[in-house]
Amino acid sequence: MSEDHDLNPLVQRVDALLRRHQEQAQMAEEDVPVLTEIVDPEAAAGPAPVTPATRELLDAIEAAVLERLWPELDRILERQLQELRAEMAASFRQAVRHAIARATRDGEPDAS
Repeated sequence: MSEDHDLNPLVQRVDALLRRHQEQAQMAEEDVPVLTEIVDPEAAAGPAPVTPATRELLDAIEAAVLERLWPELDRILERQLQELRAEMAASFRQAVRHAIARATRDGEPDAS
């Protein structure tokens, strides 16, 4: 029976497919990178020191960003100041009206 089994083309194809699958699985296992160096987390250094060239680049980026943001900041501040001025003007106007009304009411003779 085993001879018939070995001669069956379907069985041979299945065996070949299984062998190929096993070979591919072995190759994939061999390609998996493995960490071989032990790293002490406490010995890990902080950020790398900033070199003069990096500092110069960071300063240039900061200057460029601020140069683009200042006009927008000026517009925002101008709008806020205008709103504040309008609120304060309305508040002063109301305070003056109340003061005048109280002064004219207090200065009138009592109707009783």
